[in-house]
Amino acid sequence: MCYGNPQQTLTEILKVRRLEPDRYGHTALDNFEHFCAYSGCDASIQ
Repeated sequence: MCYGNPQQTLTEILKVRRLEPDRYGHTALDNFEHFCAYSGCDASIQ
């Protein structure tokens, strides 16, 4: 995993997740923003 590189992290997530909402109503981008909020990753550096 590439925690220090938000662009690469998002690229890896999008390889396995679609942009449509999952069964909880969250998109891959929602989950990425949540991950960044809790890990300290700066989501604005995309």
